[in-house]
Amino acid sequence: MTENAINLDLEVAPTDPVEAENYLEIHALWKTLSGLQNQGRDLSDEEFSTWESSVLKLLRPAEIARFRKPLRPHIPISDDTIQFARHFHLVKILWARKGVEKLMKDTGF
Repeated sequence: MTENAINLDLEVAPTDPVEAENYLEIHALWKTLSGLQNQGRDLSDEEFSTWESSVLKLLRPAEIARFRKPLRPHIPISDDTIQFARHFHLVKILWARKGVEKLMKDTGF
């Protein structure tokens, strides 16, 4: 891999120490919710509240704003969409920490 290449494997922390702060912990929380959603399941309301609080403690203020966004402006956050929305935005935060922000913007993700 060249010096400027981005490792897209989410299980590998970014090389930048600032971006790597709390990265593996955030990834572990994302992976927990991702695994459940891949099985067609959600966390209970109580479990989700605990999960979300754990994530929020690890994010930076700008990341918190992104994390709390709806899926799209026309899809409001509701009981039916909140866990998927949090999962969706958390993976974007992980990618952004790895330096994939430009790629995400270029592809409209």
